Amino acid sequence: MAIAPAIYCNAAQPQTVLYAGFQNPDATVFLHMVSVKQISIIRRKYGEFLAPTVLMCMSITIAYVLNSILVGHLLGTEQMAAINTILPIFQTYSIIAILIGTGASSEMAIAMGCGDKKKADAIYAVALIALVLFATAGLLLQIVFFDNLVFFVTNSASVTPLAKEYYGRMLWCTVFYVISIGITYLVRIDGKAGLSSWVIILSNSVVLAADFVMIKFMGMGVEASGIAMIIGYLSGVLLVFPDIARHTKHLGAILSDGMKKTGRTLWRISRTGWPAALISLLVSLKIFAINILAEHLTDNSSGIAIFTVCLMCWSFISIFTMGSAMTLSPIVGVLYGEQDYARIRGIFKYSMKILMAVCSALVMFIILFPDIVLFIFGIDSPQLITLGRNAVRLFALSLLGTSFIVLTAYFYMSVGKIKLASGIQALEVALVIPLAYLLGYMLGFMGIWLAFLAAELITVGVLFLYAYAKDWRKNRNGRYGILQIPYSEPAKVADLSVEVSIKGAITASEKIYDSILKRTSDELYANKAAVAVEEYIAAIAKNTGDRDDRAAVDIRVSDTDEKISIALRDNSKCAVNPAINLAGKGGKDIAEDISYISIASDTDGGWLVRRLSESIETNNVLGLNNTVIIIDKRRSDG
Repeated sequence: MAIAPAIYCNAAQPQTVLYAGFQNPDATVFLHMVSVKQISIIRRKYGEFLAPTVLMCMSITIAYVLNSILVGHLLGTEQMAAINTILPIFQTYSIIAILIGTGASSEMAIAMGCGDKKKADAIYAVALIALVLFATAGLLLQIVFFDNLVFFVTNSASVTPLAKEYYGRMLWCTVFYVISIGITYLVRIDGKAGLSSWVIILSNSVVLAADFVMIKFMGMGVEASGIAMIIGYLSGVLLVFPDIARHTKHLGAILSDGMKKTGRTLWRISRTGWPAALISLLVSLKIFAINILAEHLTDNSSGIAIFTVCLMCWSFISIFTMGSAMTLSPIVGVLYGEQDYARIRGIFKYSMKILMAVCSALVMFIILFPDIVLFIFGIDSPQLITLGRNAVRLFALSLLGTSFIVLTAYFYMSVGKIKLASGIQALEVALVIPLAYLLGYMLGFMGIWLAFLAAELITVGVLFLYAYAKDWRKNRNGRYGILQIPYSEPAKVADLSVEVSIKGAITASEKIYDSILKRTSDELYANKAAVAVEEYIAAIAKNTGDRDDRAAVDIRVSDTDEKISIALRDNSKCAVNPAINLAGKGGKDIAEDISYISIASDTDGGWLVRRLSESIETNNVLGLNNTVIIIDKRRSDG
């Protein structure tokens, strides 16, 4: 007798699934709960990526500060100034790496989310070629225009010779730096967040150690810092070289596709990465303009000193802001490729909550203890403290808006909204510079910091108005909201998460059976989908055993006139993905009117999934197992 599974779901709490046994008069009714939040797997992956990414951002910031302190104490302030004057040129390296790295990682994430591993490998190869070529071209240009570049950043008689001495060595690290920074974005897509962090940590640690040894024990001057840069970032490239070598096998296939196709891929990479690179460009422009204004309004360097403290506050908060943004971007890209809009919204909200909580705590400290903040950065004059106290407070408040805009811009970049991502950043800078000059001349020195706060508030307000204006004439199902992704997924009939266990398999099976039956009243295909999911999850549970009690699986089922599509994502440490090696296994003949088959059946579960499905595709993205099972409704065998 066919046993129809029954499901009881608490409609008020859609993220909790309740199972109440089979509707079978001969069975003992029992109750148990399988409760897994729909974005629990994605949250865990976010947490797994967040810590090393924040650590990576922290190491970059701290290494720069410590290196400046090291040179200042061991050699002198003029040598420290010589290194800092070359910073704008050094930022150009970062812009190249960010442009290619973030663009390629976002495109790879979307491709892998769509299950196109070949395309993702092609993007990696093109990005690697671009990093090498752009870095090499940059190195050659620096050699040719060496004197012009030094004159552009400084014309001080005492600093210029030292800057040439440092920069003459440092420029040779161009290729190593661009590759080591750019490649860290790409390896995260393969789930290697730890490797991406260690590349940066190792590079900066070696830079500091080599700099200290050469200056302290070898008696070298400022040129030691340039040589240390070469050694440090070469070590980073060597650490990630095995991963680079693994992907170079795709270079031949890419080059055989022709320059035109490769050029189109590079254009997509650059277009996608442009908003992230734009952040660095606009920040540099903003710093340049505000430095001039601050110095003009105070008639001395005190204005620049206070602005420097404000920038250091942003540098510290940006560790968490950029860490969150760089963590969110590849995850959203993969989910966007899979069209998993519910989890995209969930992980964005989760990421934003964490970021705003951290930033609020740091901003509150700055507001309550501005004198301590100023003193930390060497501002101890009573006159400067009085001048800077409210400036630091107002600027700190604006950083909440800045963090919101940066995270949102990275999100838009990950879902292909490149113009919107670039637009909100350009609007922010387009507002803050004229407002700073206007309010500065109207209200004095405090007007600058009010301008920062006003610019952030206006930019956020315009963004929400833009989203509202696009949605206000649409019905609820047609709205996109602030995230500019659909709320409605018409074909989706089931979306749940369960633990990887036999109970979880049964619960998922019942939910899917019930959902499809309500939509189509087609018991045959409802049974097929339910059995396929049950056997798949049971196979994972069997392979995983008790090794991972946090293992869970996301299941999304879409139903159209032509097919049922079942997308599964799990975080188990399963030794063998049940979607692999299914073909060729023996099993019993299965009739078209197949009914509910128990987990305890002797029928081989892997073969059963293959028998019921038209196709099975599997890959591993961000360290998660992703499988798509297609059940074709048009097949003549049922």
